[in-house]
Amino acid sequence: MAPPGLLDMPPEICNIIYGSYFARRDNHREYEADLCLARPPSADLTAVCSQIRSDTLKMYLKACERYWKEIRFFIDTRESQSMDAEEAALKALKTQPYFEAIQHLELHNGSVDGLDLTSIVYRMTTEPGIWTYSVDHLGPFHFSHTTHACVYHTEPLENRKAGYRPLTSYDSVDEARQTLADIDPKLRCTRYEEIVRFLQDSFVLPQFR
Repeated sequence: MAPPGLLDMPPEICNIIYGSYFARRDNHREYEADLCLARPPSADLTAVCSQIRSDTLKMYLKACERYWKEIRFFIDTRESQSMDAEEAALKALKTQPYFEAIQHLELHNGSVDGLDLTSIVYRMTTEPGIWTYSVDHLGPFHFSHTTHACVYHTEPLENRKAGYRPLTSYDSVDEARQTLADIDPKLRCTRYEEIVRFLQDSFVLPQFR
């Protein structure tokens, strides 16, 4: 039920109030966020009544799109390799909308073996299907390198359960781009499929191996 008098206000005033509500919950631009704990703008206001839903739905959808597009997400499994962490990541990936709008995501993994420390980072790029892969090894023998990778599917979207997602690495981003340019557009992965595939490659989610 709408607060008394709200719907009697001029539409311009109502829009200012609604805009302030979403702006307060959309103040994320300076922050990073764990994808497993992502908290997009609340839809509570749109559920107050049918009139407010009609007036605020577009504002809400735009706020959600900004959230997923502008915030810098990460999944970090360096501290925990437990099933709880894996299940939380899987649940977040399955339940959150707007994955196609994500522009910034880093997957952090690594290992410690005596004096050897290996850090692995997968970074999503703004080009669908193309990621960078960085390895930094600290120890008696230090080395680091960065490669580019692309991922695509072997089946069109309607047959995805029957196929798999090849993952190939290249020294040049142009080679990765050319690989994607040469395949059928129907075989492009969704952002969700990309994320799961790179989690699989970094051994974060063993159930996908």
